[in-house]
Amino acid sequence: MFLEENQIIHHSHENPSQYFGAVVPPIYQNSIFVFEKFEDIISAFSSDQEQYIYARGQNPSTHILEKKLADLEHAESAKCFSSGMGAISSTLISLVSSGDHIVFVNNVYGPTQSFAKFLKRFGVEATFCFECDISVVESAVKENTKVIYFESPGTFLFKVLDIEKITAFAKSRNIVTVMDNSWATPLFLKPIDFGVDLVIHSASKYLGGHSDIVAGVVSGSKERISKIFQEGYLQFGARMSQQESAMLLRSLRTLPLRMKRHEESVFKVAEFLKSHKVVKNVNFIGHYEGEDKKIVDKYFKGISGLFSFELKVDEFEKIKIFINGLRVFQIGVSWGGYESLVMALNFGKTQRDQENFEFPKGLVRLSIGHEEASILITDLKQALELIEDGGE
Repeated sequence: MFLEENQIIHHSHENPSQYFGAVVPPIYQNSIFVFEKFEDIISAFSSDQEQYIYARGQNPSTHILEKKLADLEHAESAKCFSSGMGAISSTLISLVSSGDHIVFVNNVYGPTQSFAKFLKRFGVEATFCFECDISVVESAVKENTKVIYFESPGTFLFKVLDIEKITAFAKSRNIVTVMDNSWATPLFLKPIDFGVDLVIHSASKYLGGHSDIVAGVVSGSKERISKIFQEGYLQFGARMSQQESAMLLRSLRTLPLRMKRHEESVFKVAEFLKSHKVVKNVNFIGHYEGEDKKIVDKYFKGISGLFSFELKVDEFEKIKIFINGLRVFQIGVSWGGYESLVMALNFGKTQRDQENFEFPKGLVRLSIGHEEASILITDLKQALELIEDGGE
């Protein structure tokens, strides 16, 4: 499989003979494409997802990228967007109408939850299932449910799902399944192989890998991607720029190497935290046991660099001391780049806010980058020492 993926990443859908032997596809900067005859542009309008007419629709720079990403996902087609939320919103809006219902499973990305609530004003109802058992998912489905949307592992708590159980149930009810696969990348998990209909990525994360791209992509059947293209993408205008398409093509060339580095380091860092006296729990799928381990072994071919852990102390001041005490880890949202990042959800708000807090107050998320694992462990150790007295 690695050879197949390596071939896709480096060679598929590129033809240097078409651009003067350039080993890297050029950036097609133009906004419009012209035609020799009027009947040619008329013909192009009949297949605007494949033809180049106006760059808000399709352009060669992005088209090459989309074909590669579709191949990596084992999908028939893919569409790129200017952000992950562009992909998410365009996908969902093309799947539902007023009176429909969506079930969201696991702790999905926060802005996705916000968009689901936004859809309520247009008559689209949403149910959030934070429990991962298939029976809970089944009980949440209604007669008007059109979509089951999920992540595995989930955001911040990293709970894993039995994907095939969800997709089998959904197909029996004629419900479309959509999965955010940003955490695993197509190298470590191919949801379509397990029955998922549409797969979404925030390409700003591992696919981009350098914290210099904001982009998104959705992959699936030609029929479904065509519908998303017409009803979501063209209407919202959330197109990926030619420059970012070229940057993402560049990033794909190093994706296997980068993911291998993330995986090697994250195991070492998670192992250190697992045994530390101030750490209460580590949410790292590489350490899961029992049924969760069976799910991990069944679906994942590798482990990416994002996980969380829970400190034994949960006071905001202690969380702040720990995070501010880090010297190598940088404070920031998102993940998947070269640099290692730290983030927490305890913002020290009012007591009422804290009582309604859905996550453990001592929860901290780490994105393990490409620094040496020993350097990251040393940084964590010295920062944890600042709060050790409070953790005993």
